[in-house]
Amino acid sequence: MLSNTCSSNCCYKCSHDLGNTLRLSLTYSMFWNFWKDEVVNLLGYLNGAIRKYADYKKFCLNYLGMLKQSNYRTPLYFVLYLEAD
Repeated sequence: MLSNTCSSNCCYKCSHDLGNTLRLSLTYSMFWNFWKDEVVNLLGYLNGAIRKYADYKKFCLNYLGMLKQSNYRTPLYFVLYLEAD
């Protein structure tokens, strides 16, 4: 039974919106994972390159809106513009 504050149409709409949100989140998650892997591969390639390619690495990080911070074992990469398209 539905509560007094919500009609059956409202509950259907709320559950439908939640389903759309979950589908959208899954799509974004898959998209993010694909590009994250591409960026990690690119950065891995650049890490192994000769020192003269350091400027290209900086350019790629700046272009993708990322910040590199050194950690004890591995560098950490942060996305600077969360709402970038």
